Amino acid sequence: MSRPLPLATLFTVDTSSPYYHEENKGSIFYAESWALVHFLQIKDFQTKTHRLTDYTELLEQKVDAVTAATRVFGDLKQLQSNLETYIRQGSFSYFKLATAIGVDDTAFKVQPLTAVQADAVRADFLAYDERVTDARSLLDRVLQEDPKNVSAHETMGFLEFRAGHLDEARKWYQQAVKLDSQSYVAHYYFAAISMNAGASPSDDTQVEGSLRAAIKLNPSFAPPFDRLAAFEGMRRQNLDEAHMMALTAVQLDPGNVGYRMTAASVLMQMERGKDAVAVLHEALRIAKSPEETAMVQNFLVQAERYATARERQTAEEVEASTQANAAPTEESNADADAPPEELPKGPHHFLVGTLRDVQCHASKIDLTMTAKGKTMSLHSGNFYQIGFTTLGFVPKGDLNPCKDLEGMSAKVEYVESSAQPPVAYVVAIELHK
Repeated sequence: MSRPLPLATLFTVDTSSPYYHEENKGSIFYAESWALVHFLQIKDFQTKTHRLTDYTELLEQKVDAVTAATRVFGDLKQLQSNLETYIRQGSFSYFKLATAIGVDDTAFKVQPLTAVQADAVRADFLAYDERVTDARSLLDRVLQEDPKNVSAHETMGFLEFRAGHLDEARKWYQQAVKLDSQSYVAHYYFAAISMNAGASPSDDTQVEGSLRAAIKLNPSFAPPFDRLAAFEGMRRQNLDEAHMMALTAVQLDPGNVGYRMTAASVLMQMERGKDAVAVLHEALRIAKSPEETAMVQNFLVQAERYATARERQTAEEVEASTQANAAPTEESNADADAPPEELPKGPHHFLVGTLRDVQCHASKIDLTMTAKGKTMSLHSGNFYQIGFTTLGFVPKGDLNPCKDLEGMSAKVEYVESSAQPPVAYVVAIELHK
């Protein structure tokens, strides 16, 4: 009989460890893991504690596995001794839980698999087990025999995504979607990668369709709800639906700070600044890491400024309206007839370059972007409505668009007006380190 692993070793096993893959080492790892979890569950039930839950919460907060175990379980050598005593006793306690399984056998469909289809399933398993070389070899054979195998395309997309090759991953997922994929994961990753890469306007219909397909295929999967909310929010279309999508994502995964930030962003597009601020205060309360806290704080400052500006603007409009009604003049009538600045409808474009010549007047901002030797003028009538994000760094303090954008590398999302000469209206700015 193999001796149990030291718990300090057991807690550090991950997918790269031989204890995870090699049969002669994996057996003791899985057996001891089962025994430890069983032992801790029984003890938590008997003593009315929740140490297993406390341990997993620390792991979610990125605390080192051994440090987290020591904090929650105490001396690991003593825990090891108690566990080995528990294993040697030869009998194990159990407790009953009332559960409703509700499995409907008629809901399962049975179909025979060809050898190629079976290999595609095997390759998918190997990919998720991080046996990349074996998975690729098998996938190459599957695609050679069946170039339209949807599962193989999905698995290739996963491998490229895992390797950080996002352009290649997008191509594989896009092909899987076109081949009528019924995988919510394929639809979601195609859409999410496309959005992150700044998909061209011609892809908008397919991106939106894939997000809706992912939601239909798996209504309990939160990410596509969040991405559809962000998609519609950035384009300032169907904002009521975007808000409902954002709320659904939050309900499905209440601990995800990013989903709450998406909801706040949509609320700002709806000109509901106070509600956005309230959502971000809640996001700040549940933030689990310094990076999340800094990210929410930056957005919160922006939202508070926007809410204050909206209140001031509303007050000024009420005062101006009162004065105009009391003593109308030709000038005030002209101001009243002036249409408010709105984002034009049309395709969204993306440009990566360096921001220059930043000038602000009240909440208006004008700037230029230099990219590939060319310069483009950009404009926003209210910089509080620009969606600011960062890539590769966390800002040290509050972002002041009028002072901090000069000279920064960025990706800008914009919409061009039909006026002559056309004006590029800024929708979002992603700042790069």
